[in-house]
Amino acid sequence: MSEIVVEAKDLKYEGEKKIEELAKFLEDKLGVSVEAGGGELKMRFEKQEQPPRRDYLRLVLRKYLHQSSLRERFRVISGKEGSYVIKQRRGAET
Repeated sequence: MSEIVVEAKDLKYEGEKKIEELAKFLEDKLGVSVEAGGGELKMRFEKQEQPPRRDYLRLVLRKYLHQSSLRERFRVISGKEGSYVIKQRRGAET
């Protein structure tokens, strides 16, 4: 079983609702169950399920930021193996 983690602790300052919206957006786009808690989103894939490609997942995360008008304040970067981090841009005001 593989797991992909999205750390969205900086996004929590925009409101806990934004993390829940991101979880719902990922569920709709990727068709997987997403667990949200503590500023972190976890997606688990069974062995028979193929996880999305890294570049596609990054694209989906960036698309959410754009649709939520958060693109100018936040960015998506790769974290450790199988993880992404949504960080606030330097110099961006909240």
